[in-house]
Amino acid sequence: MKTTPHSQLVFRICLTAFLFLTPLVEANAKISQPPRFAKAHITIQTMDGREIPYSVEVAITPYQHEYGLMFRRSMPKQSGMLFLFNPDSDPAKGAAFWMKNTKISLDMIFVRDDGTINEIHARAVPEDLTPIMPAEPAHAVIEINGGEAERLNIKAGDKVVYPGLGAP
Repeated sequence: MKTTPHSQLVFRICLTAFLFLTPLVEANAKISQPPRFAKAHITIQTMDGREIPYSVEVAITPYQHEYGLMFRRSMPKQSGMLFLFNPDSDPAKGAAFWMKNTKISLDMIFVRDDGTINEIHARAVPEDLTPIMPAEPAHAVIEINGGEAERLNIKAGDKVVYPGLGAP
């Protein structure tokens, strides 16, 4: 088969595209396979004496942390995701979040190791890549529907009851 300068150019363009796009396709294949999350129940005990139950999925592994609530189009009320960080590692490193591939607005509740809510980032904007970090280290983060913390009057100082956190 005789090659022409035109066919060689087409071949080079195709080869370059293949070499450039293959890593991108592989990366997208990784995030297209959602991890499995354990389910659990937590309770938020408010300072005014209310107990607010939540059904959550628990993210423990780095891949679960990375994937989080990506690609979800909705989430039932009083449900969410609980991100737990290894207490032996620096919690401040694990508690930076962004909204990449996240389609719904979220409230991010940052929790100290004793179970006390130290900060709430309300209504994180879907698809926003700006890092969201608490002012002080968090040992757990709960993501719930955007605006739900305000609607339920959940505030800093409230307690999260879950095994492994210091709340009673």
